[in-house]
This record gives sequence, C-alpha cells and structure tokens, in this order.
Amino acid sequence: MDNICQSVIQELAREMAQHQLPVQLIIPAILTFSKELLAESKKEDAVADESGGYKLGSGILDNGTNESNASDADDGTNMSVRERALAAGKKRAREQLKKKDNPSQNDNKLV
Repeated sequence: MDNICQSVIQELAREMAQHQLPVQLIIPAILTFSKELLAESKKEDAVADESGGYKLGSGILDNGTNESNASDADDGTNMSVRERALAAGKKRAREQLKKKDNPSQNDNKLV
C-alpha cells in the first residue's frame, strides 16, 4: 500500500507542479485515505473468514472439503487447477479433431 501511495503522490506532484501548487498540502489526506482503505479491506476479510468464505481457485472450502461444481462432476473433484486446465485443453483438441475429420456435419449446423 505504501508503494501505491508513493506513486500517487509522485504523479500528483507532477500534475500539481503545472499549477504551482505544493503536493505537501494533500499528502496527509492521501495517507489518511489509504489507511481507511486498508482498515476497510481488513474488516471485509474478517467478515469473509467468519462467514465461511473460501479462496478463489483453490477448489477447497475453508472447512477442508472440495467444492462440488457441475463442471467438476465428469473430471473428478480432486483435480488441481493445472490438471483441470490440461483436461480442458485435451477436450478442446479432441473436439477440433472431430470437426476436422467430419466437415460435412459442420456444414449442416450452419444451415
């Protein structure tokens, strides 16, 4: 968060210099706003933890069980993100091969 504040202050310094305004006038407001954002995000994280939220992409709920998505039903629920991506790529490759081998079936779909 400190890097973001420093970047904002540097950019504002360039912009404000065009109007001969010192950036020191608004630095306290920028720092206060960043502290408020940080406190708000920590509060939201605490609420998510209490409500049994989960981390995106992990496939595992906070209680340690796997998610049961309809898309995972045919692939198995114990697959990692990498394995799911690999399976999806293989499935796409098979579908493209089928389309290439049976061009007459694709023509019927267009009509």
